[in-house]
Amino acid sequence: SKMFFKTCFLTGFIFVSTALLIFTVYNSVDEQNLVARYDAPFYLDGWFAQELCDTSKPLDVLFFVHTALEHSSRRDFYRETLQRNSKIGELLRFNLVFFVGQSNTTVGQQAVEEEAKKYGDVVIFPFLDTYRNLTYKFLYGLKWVNDHCKNSAKYVVKIDDDALVNVFLLVDYLHTNMTDDVASNSIHCLTWKRTR
Repeated sequence: SKMFFKTCFLTGFIFVSTALLIFTVYNSVDEQNLVARYDAPFYLDGWFAQELCDTSKPLDVLFFVHTALEHSSRRDFYRETLQRNSKIGELLRFNLVFFVGQSNTTVGQQAVEEEAKKYGDVVIFPFLDTYRNLTYKFLYGLKWVNDHCKNSAKYVVKIDDDALVNVFLLVDYLHTNMTDDVASNSIHCLTWKRTR
């Protein structure tokens, strides 16, 4: 019985160790490839959101939205509530850009490419859209904003597709707390304080 237990334990340990080794090697190769492609132009790897940051029409705010590939209804909600609300348009010159990775299915990839073509506000990055790749999505998003919007957007507000922004409070915050010097040299975050 002890011998059987030792044999099972040893076999299980070898199996798990081998699986972890294969997983690590596979993912490190993928990450190396991803890092090597970081400077590749986005139009080679995905649809490029055109004219979101036109320097002839400066923006007060560019909303930088992390979104999952399958969350097209959330992206539609943002388009409906922010872009088609005239009261918000009177307060703020803004635009939205949605950042996604690629789908692992042909149908999913075609759907997001169609959406990107239709609205022109979706940037598809050259890696799979997984939770594990959120850091890459954020870094690629920062690079995209820096490459395309640094001369046209005064502020960049990063949000997730499952969060709502109170635009009226945001405008108040920007007008009260931001000067040109502060805006160009700082990052502001919402922090939760202890409620007890």
